[in-house]
Amino acid sequence: MNRFMTNIIHINDFADYIGDNQDMGSAIFHAVQQCAKQPNTVLSFPQNTYHVHPDRCDEQYLFISNHDHSLKRIAFALENLSDVTIDGNGSQFMFHGRVMPFMLRNCKNVTIRNLSIDYERPFFTQGVVLDASLEHVTLNIDPEEYPFYVEDGIIHFYSPDEWDNTYIKWFVEFDPKRRAPAYGFGDSNLRTQQVKAELLSRDTVKFSAQFRQIHTVGNVINITHEQRYNPGLFIDESENVVLENIQIFHAGAMGVIAQNSRNISLNQVDVTVREGSSRVVSTNNDATHFVNCEGLIKLENCTFQHQLDDGTNVHGMYNEVSRVYSERLIEVQIMHFQQVGVCIYRKGDRVAIVDKDTQLPKGHATVTNVEQRNQHFIELSVEAEPGTQIHMGDIVENVDRMPEVEIRHCRIGDNRARGLLIATNRRALVEDNHFYTSGSSISSGTETFHWYESGAIRDLTIRRNKFINCGYGKWGDGVIRIQPKFQNPQEQECLVHNIKVTENEFYTFKPTILNLFCSQGVEFSRNQIRRSTDFQPFGPLKHCMELAACEQVVIKDNHFEGFEESELIQADSRSSKSLITTNNQFAKKGDGEN
Repeated sequence: MNRFMTNIIHINDFADYIGDNQDMGSAIFHAVQQCAKQPNTVLSFPQNTYHVHPDRCDEQYLFISNHDHSLKRIAFALENLSDVTIDGNGSQFMFHGRVMPFMLRNCKNVTIRNLSIDYERPFFTQGVVLDASLEHVTLNIDPEEYPFYVEDGIIHFYSPDEWDNTYIKWFVEFDPKRRAPAYGFGDSNLRTQQVKAELLSRDTVKFSAQFRQIHTVGNVINITHEQRYNPGLFIDESENVVLENIQIFHAGAMGVIAQNSRNISLNQVDVTVREGSSRVVSTNNDATHFVNCEGLIKLENCTFQHQLDDGTNVHGMYNEVSRVYSERLIEVQIMHFQQVGVCIYRKGDRVAIVDKDTQLPKGHATVTNVEQRNQHFIELSVEAEPGTQIHMGDIVENVDRMPEVEIRHCRIGDNRARGLLIATNRRALVEDNHFYTSGSSISSGTETFHWYESGAIRDLTIRRNKFINCGYGKWGDGVIRIQPKFQNPQEQECLVHNIKVTENEFYTFKPTILNLFCSQGVEFSRNQIRRSTDFQPFGPLKHCMELAACEQVVIKDNHFEGFEESELIQADSRSSKSLITTNNQFAKKGDGEN
């Protein structure tokens, strides 16, 4: 943006008064409208705390991938804008009720910077465990910070501004000292149960249900009671988006979600709990998520921690052929309920026709026209390449709309679930990051029967990262886990290709560093692996390398401290045929390099 031609719009010009919980929804709406009229604009907010209530926000019905579609109130509804910067100058934006902070749709060259996002009443409730069994949990809950009431055996979580919710998704136990998921625990999934609540005192509630494990007295339980309605920032059909110096202390769904967009850069975007807060959770779901994006996704100098799902997830979307009208006209169905309404095709895109059982391409075609009938079905006119036949039940993948990925100098951990989920057929680089996740730190698992997430790896480099005590919860076996999922696993051509894991440091209490399935051309080299005694392993002890249905795996020049050579590899017969291991060093604990 040319600074000599920049128009500066000040939010003060649209607000009679700022402060004391004054609702800024209307002022922001009119300021954004003015940005649409003036190119090369900076919308500037003097450093302050800005409160936004849902009453006067923009309203749209949105289909957001991996979220629940609904009518949403949006504070910053940026549509069809070019060359615009939103600069908070260090301001805090405090949201009340069900408000989605930012939407970018059909935008180009937009920067959002220097601000924080939080909610006065979060979309979760937490309490300290006073008593527990497999049939009940008694919690001490602060009713001022997390308003609730109990009526006829049902607990109501509410916000004084807008919502009243009786839905309970799960209980997740946190260690308050570490402010991280408790060692050895997974989810107590309660969404299919009727949970009975009994009010024992104004701040004490007894919950009765069937719990998977006995929760620990003194630990904190996070109760998730919100669907995936409102992410912090939603980016759709946009290009060249920059997010920098943003803190997302809370959002009711994901922190940042982008779909069908090109070239997105996050620099110093932190999803974390506010310093000094008693909360143990930041966002209710993934810190960041990218669906059928293209160009370059770049994450640098970011911190993703305390969120209730993964640090980032990069993937495409599989659709299923539901009708074949002719060799040039087919209908595809969007299969997962949190993907409906999202069309991933444009005229000229090259798509793969994929076998549902193996996820291997049977042929390719070019899209010549797209007709979206409704949120579930899309008609595609196609020009199939010679030899390609399309049948009902086949899977369609848009192989053009996939991004390159670069993730550097980020910190990811203290969260429920995993670190990075990467599924793309383009180059992906993960280097110089620090992982301390409760599940697998880096994972990839495409499949065609539940989430329908596509993007089998073709070129992934994992270099110079630190992995510290990862996997202390029950969200993935292996610090690095490459496990495409098949409905009918079988000996077949490898789906995943070209993975290089080199010059990393692993400090781990669990043996399994690398868990590979159906992968070809993997190098694990020049890594330092030290055994940790910070946690006790749980579950059956396994090997450092677990290989199944793999080919051309090389494990060389690694240094293992505190491991026996007999613990190195477990490989099936197919993996063993082309497996190469050479020059791996083993030392007793304390004898290794510093």
